[in-house]
Amino acid sequence: MLFHHACLPRCRFCERPYTVDVAGWDFRGGVVWSDEWGYIPRLESAACPECTDDAERRDYGAGW
Repeated sequence: MLFHHACLPRCRFCERPYTVDVAGWDFRGGVVWSDEWGYIPRLESAACPECTDDAERRDYGAGW
């Protein structure tokens, strides 16, 4: 995913900023309606690769 530099998400668990050259980030979100743009994606949370592995084990099924 690509984000504007000022809008980079951070890992929900360790606060590490997202970098495009690191694979394995987990993004959670959905789609919302915008009167100007129609349906648009909305990011709810992100997790870095290290925390994603830990979160999946710790919060399995909880939908962190």
